[in-house]
Amino acid sequence: MKSKSFDKNSEIRNTEFLYRPVRYGKLFWSKRYDLPAITAFQDPNGLSVERSGDQDEQAKIDFFKKYKYTGVLIKLNCGKCRAINTDPVPRPSQRSDYHSEIHDSPNQVLIQEDKCEELAKISEKVVNL
Repeated sequence: MKSKSFDKNSEIRNTEFLYRPVRYGKLFWSKRYDLPAITAFQDPNGLSVERSGDQDEQAKIDFFKKYKYTGVLIKLNCGKCRAINTDPVPRPSQRSDYHSEIHDSPNQVLIQEDKCEELAKISEKVVNL
């Protein structure tokens, strides 16, 4: 449940998690490493994620199930994303105040391949959707 004190445009805290559904299949999931493939983190429009904000993990799971996402839900710690020099930014949408994006840097949206590989390594499985 969202508290009244949550500011949807506030900077994403390093302690927050960023949630993203990843479809199974050769293009998006590496069976060999049981991790997302680097292509799961490449989007020229910004890598869409849902920030945890003031919500617990079950609220995130419920959100993705409500909109019938499939695959596996992963999470990334925002502080770890910043440690590999990516730029998590809030991008609230009509559907979700928690919608955010991960960019390569403040000046570049598409994430470089080496950073995508690092994002895959720091991702954690949450649940199969």
